[in-house]
Amino acid sequence: MNGGDRLSVSPDGKALLMNVDCGSEHERKNWDGPQPAIEKFDLSGHKAVRVTGKDDFVWEPFWLSVNEFLCLIQKENKNQPSIYRMTLDGKNPKALVKHARTPSAARRSTESCSYRPMAGPR
Repeated sequence: MNGGDRLSVSPDGKALLMNVDCGSEHERKNWDGPQPAIEKFDLSGHKAVRVTGKDDFVWEPFWLSVNEFLCLIQKENKNQPSIYRMTLDGKNPKALVKHARTPSAARRSTESCSYRPMAGPR
């Protein structure tokens, strides 16, 4: 991990998703630097496990649920990354937004909204 990498705390507070640099594990044309990947770090067991594929260039994880996260993936034949939704098994990532950066999501509010008219002359 380096200073520009992202950590994302799981919704249940039991794990982290984090960027890792894989060194020279996989070379790619038009890519400067080590291959990025995502690992899940179990806080109770102090163990990290890679959740992205060996050939994937994936970074900037952001938890959606205890089993899903958003991330950036740059496919080998593309010049820009896109935002994907992915499960912790790393299989079947689903493209959401092409040519995008910095994935994030807002938690849905369970509070109901109401409309109150402004006070004033009638």
